[in-house]
Amino acid sequence: MERFWTKVSKSSDPDGCWEFVGLSGKRRSDYAPFSYQGKIMAAHRVSWTLEHGEIPTGMCVCHHCDNRRCVRPDHLFLGTAKDNMQDMVKKGRATKANRGSGNGMAKLNEEQVHEIREASKYGDLKRLGEKFGVSKSSMYEIRTRKTWGWLPEREKPAG
Repeated sequence: MERFWTKVSKSSDPDGCWEFVGLSGKRRSDYAPFSYQGKIMAAHRVSWTLEHGEIPTGMCVCHHCDNRRCVRPDHLFLGTAKDNMQDMVKKGRATKANRGSGNGMAKLNEEQVHEIREASKYGDLKRLGEKFGVSKSSMYEIRTRKTWGWLPEREKPAG
């Protein structure tokens, strides 16, 4: 599809990435969206589909190069979500900096989670969630350590 490839900037490096420069996501780290066959898809998934055909159900299109904007077909490979996570770990991208407030998607910080844990023992989860701008179910998951479970309890002051 010519319309897609006109929105791709090919690196002068023979092994370099081909970056999709059409519509951008909200942030540079987002996958680039593209309208294909009446659906908005991530550009790298469109590239895979154009080059190899349909993506099997449940499969991810992963990047050898780790560049979310790259659509170069030979930089892409199919894998399960587990394969994708294992690839991330193998390449050293699964760091503790990505959890808690180090995660760009986090709505809370560690101090707020400590406050929620303490207050949720006595307070209404719905009201507490409204205070912090998160859902009642998120409050429950924090209280039961289904989320933020890695964060230890706050140390008690000495004395």
